[in-house]
Amino acid sequence: MKKGTNPLKTNWRDFLTESNIKSSTLNSAAPELDVKSNISPIETPNVQTVNVRSKVSNSGGQKLPGLGKFHNNSKNVIKRFKKSSENMDKSMENLYQISQNNSSEFYDMMDMLDEKQSNRVNDFQMGVDYSRINRNPALPGKLNLNGVRTRRFAITLSRAISKIAEDNVGATIEGDDFWDADRLAMRSINKESLYKCRNSREKHNVLILLDSSPSCSNEAELYSQIASQCTQYGDVELYDAPNARLVHMYDGKKKRFVEFLTVDDIINNVHRWSMFKNRNIIFFGDFDGYRIAFANTLNNKVYYFCSEYKEECLQKMSRFKNTSIPHNFKNLTMIPSVYNVNSFMEACKKLK
Repeated sequence: MKKGTNPLKTNWRDFLTESNIKSSTLNSAAPELDVKSNISPIETPNVQTVNVRSKVSNSGGQKLPGLGKFHNNSKNVIKRFKKSSENMDKSMENLYQISQNNSSEFYDMMDMLDEKQSNRVNDFQMGVDYSRINRNPALPGKLNLNGVRTRRFAITLSRAISKIAEDNVGATIEGDDFWDADRLAMRSINKESLYKCRNSREKHNVLILLDSSPSCSNEAELYSQIASQCTQYGDVELYDAPNARLVHMYDGKKKRFVEFLTVDDIINNVHRWSMFKNRNIIFFGDFDGYRIAFANTLNNKVYYFCSEYKEECLQKMSRFKNTSIPHNFKNLTMIPSVYNVNSFMEACKKLK
């Protein structure tokens, strides 16, 4: 603004307040706009300020775990689950023990939950009641006399996992798997060694979920062999999922399936795969868990090895399309009629 000019008077705009703030001017002799209004000023009530942060922190309740930091990060998910399994408290024991001997604290906790949260807890406990998995799967080759057939099955399973694996999808890390195009282009400037122009990508684990409910008793032999073979792989997350609800997780150190979910996890729908996002999930089961599997195609890629026939699978998919549940069948690969070892090996030959 040039010297000697008068700025615009703005106090005339403040016609609804009791007091007008007088603006300073460079030249006091400048004419001032005289605008008055007959509208009575609005009296602002005395509002007592409340410290919201202290209110939340002193509410007395336990903060529910946020799922944002676990999405797209399988390492955080595994770390969280292992920490829960190692620090099992009384509430987790009552959650996994479906009996009348639960403590009064557990029933008091259930009374504090709303209807939606209590329904999720009951849904999880129903899955625990349906679980019929062998908590200590035998290692492959120890108790099986059909050595040649077991090796063929192991090779077929490893090929199927390699086709579906989430390799090379994470962040760029130091390694020797791929050529780094940017570093190759900069070699003419920085004279970097050719052997340093390579990198790798962070690998994510494959999720394998096995339905251990009584309705899958005919497929129990197949699923037990899959569980026994998957214990050899370090890049596979193995879960016991009766009717597609996560109940137990396989711990490689303890060599057994362990409890790993807390009450807060159940309220956050972790047993219905809410912690998984942008992951490849292999689910073995019948149609009792198809709603959970179909709903999670919105954020994950699901390979559904179903024990039912192809016509029934198509009918279920067409009915689910008419529901209001969000889904994305482009991320669904339906493999029907997988109920024994032979049908599984035939299905893996057609897997792309």
